[in-house]
Amino acid sequence: MVDHIARVQRAIANGEPLQEIFDTVTEAARDLLDTELASLHLAQVGLLRFVAESMSPADVTRGFHPPHLNRGIGYAAYRLGRLVRTDDYPSESYAMPRLAQIGARSAMSAPVRNAGEIVGSLAVISFVPGHRFSSAQEQMLLMFADQVSVALTDTKVREAAEQALTDPVTGLPSRLVLLDQLEKALARNEEFDVLFVDLDGFKAVNDTKGHAAGDLVLREIADRLGQCVRSTDSVVRFGGDEFAVLIRDVSLEALYRIGRTMLEMIRRPCVVHGEEIKVGASIGAAGRDPAARDAEGLLRRADTAMYRAKRGGGNQMVIFTRGMRIDV
Repeated sequence: MVDHIARVQRAIANGEPLQEIFDTVTEAARDLLDTELASLHLAQVGLLRFVAESMSPADVTRGFHPPHLNRGIGYAAYRLGRLVRTDDYPSESYAMPRLAQIGARSAMSAPVRNAGEIVGSLAVISFVPGHRFSSAQEQMLLMFADQVSVALTDTKVREAAEQALTDPVTGLPSRLVLLDQLEKALARNEEFDVLFVDLDGFKAVNDTKGHAAGDLVLREIADRLGQCVRSTDSVVRFGGDEFAVLIRDVSLEALYRIGRTMLEMIRRPCVVHGEEIKVGASIGAAGRDPAARDAEGLLRRADTAMYRAKRGGGNQMVIFTRGMRIDV
């Protein structure tokens, strides 16, 4: 146990990047508590956000990465302000159906505090039938949650947490900002569409020209996407070579026109160090839909449409329809 706590303390003392500290916490908690999943969530821009995760085996949750929590054991600990533990996860009212479906059996979560205020939670989940947590393990989890609190009181780390709202490569807002905007738009019953933009051929740029050149291309594409939308819309860097765009209150015809303009702008060569680099894009779009009641559902629909566009050869936009199968 001492070694695991020491790993976290060294990361904090050495001033490591925020994400590395969070990753160290979840990895150490998972190892010490002998579970398959550990996750850390922090309250940012009004919602409890997923910020770090450690899994063993790596595919135990099959790509389950909730952008925010409004239920689950992590949310319960955050709301109640105390450690929450269950040895029968599927039976709990706060259980997340997708986790229960893939075998979550026992779980435990502790609140994370900053200056006395509850700002998040640290959770561990076991997928082993019959697994039960002990009182000693409860204390271990509380210690790890305290280490996150120590990290958050460090001025530099807290500043880094604010910077998490801006993508350092493109200067665009981050995924967290988009999720917040989507939740607010849903709550206000606004009309909007989400475009998921995935670059075609970008991996080859990094592989052959290097990541520095790839970053320059990403910055250029970010600027071009911004030119395609109005000031009331939002372009964010979603991650990797993916962007997302929130388009407010437009007709279907106008949405197609915006998509075509984006594809045309992205296809234009980017000049990097005097050399032309060309990439394309596949775009998936999803509109506000009663069947998608949260940001995660909307993004999953846009992502599904994007993969339909990519499988169709790329360089096109596909709008999600209810007949499409959503892979989760």
